[in-house]
Amino acid sequence: MYAQVLAGTLEEDDPGELGRRVRAELLPVLRAARGFSGAVCLCARGSPEWRLFVFWETEEEAEQPLAGYGPSAVWEVAARG
Repeated sequence: MYAQVLAGTLEEDDPGELGRRVRAELLPVLRAARGFSGAVCLCARGSPEWRLFVFWETEEEAEQPLAGYGPSAVWEVAARG
C-alpha cells in the first residue's frame, strides 16, 4: 500500500471548510478511482497547515496527480492496523 501525501495552507482559518471540500469534491472522485483504499485529512491545531493522505494499492496509482491539490509525494505504508 502507498500513501499520496499532499500538504498546504488553509485559505481561510476554517478547517471545517477544507473537510467539506474534501468530502464533497474529492472523495466522490477518489472512490471511483481504481486502487483507492482510503483518505485522511489532518489540520494542525493553531496553524493553517494541513496534510492529506490518500491511500492506494499500488505505487503507480499513488503517483497520479490530484487535480486542484498541488504537488504530492508518495510514501510506502510500513504498517497499518
